[in-house]
Amino acid sequence: MRFGIQISSFREFPPIDEFLDFVREAEALGIDPITLADSVSTSRLHSRDIYVMLALMARETKRAQIGTSVTNFVTRHIMTTVNAMASVDDLAEGRVMIGFGAGDTPLYSVGLKSSNLNAMREGLLAARALLNGEPVELGGTPVTSNWRKPHLPIFLAADGPRTLELAGELADGVILGSGITPEVVSWARGHIAAGAERAGRRPEEIELWLNAIVHIEEDGAAARETVRPRLCTRANHNFRLGMNAVPEEEREGVERFRANYDELNIGAGSPNAKFITDYMIDRFAVVGSPDECLERFREIAGLGAKTFVFAMSYTLEARRQIVRFVGERALPELGG
Repeated sequence: MRFGIQISSFREFPPIDEFLDFVREAEALGIDPITLADSVSTSRLHSRDIYVMLALMARETKRAQIGTSVTNFVTRHIMTTVNAMASVDDLAEGRVMIGFGAGDTPLYSVGLKSSNLNAMREGLLAARALLNGEPVELGGTPVTSNWRKPHLPIFLAADGPRTLELAGELADGVILGSGITPEVVSWARGHIAAGAERAGRRPEEIELWLNAIVHIEEDGAAARETVRPRLCTRANHNFRLGMNAVPEEEREGVERFRANYDELNIGAGSPNAKFITDYMIDRFAVVGSPDECLERFREIAGLGAKTFVFAMSYTLEARRQIVRFVGERALPELGG
């Protein structure tokens, strides 16, 4: 199983050289892929532009796949995204992927709404056409690009049943944020397969990346408390539109979380954290002591996905420690 990272916003701008040193160390430890979340609105402009940083990462890395995990169809026009990522792919010599998502928190936090199913369908089709140099109509005007990058994979971050089916129908891969329990992964695979079969594709053609948050401390109980604020936007995104794959005995806690959720008060110190239940922690995160986390990694490897991409804590130093643990303890046993 590959272990990859999803780097989202920091509390402060880390010096660029320190950030790039972190990326180089992650690759040297075997982390692959290395992706950036387009979190500029979520972070209130506290994160650097993903395209600038990906261009720098393309020159600083040699082997790891790099890309967006994820950007959206609203704050970034599809032509801008395709042109930028195809340019980065030139720098990275074919190691780029593009991950799209509906938007959710990055949009709601600035008064916008996430993309609906039709908008995501149109965006995926337009992205593929533009990367392939095929004509596509944008805003009533036919557009054809000069890019010829049919190899560049397009992923869709998907949590709900209809989005999972859309990914199975149109995407090269799925970034699964629905959870990492066996029950949730099995449920999600069923919807991906339904979409694939509807499009005349084989489900195994669609690459599956399991996605969660990882946080490790020597004191496992303390680690669970630390991670609660980090999980708020993840849980809210999953449960905003439905109780997908939630056991009956956990529904009350999920409903309480949604009823009390403050859309504009997110990040470290968010009061939303007190409504995060233990069920949500175990569904969306690998968290605990080093030994506890290693055991969860073994369980995830047993689910059959070839790639596990994880987000981390807020500070650069905390992320370094987690990446070193994965590179030095998890990858030697589970990588491959």
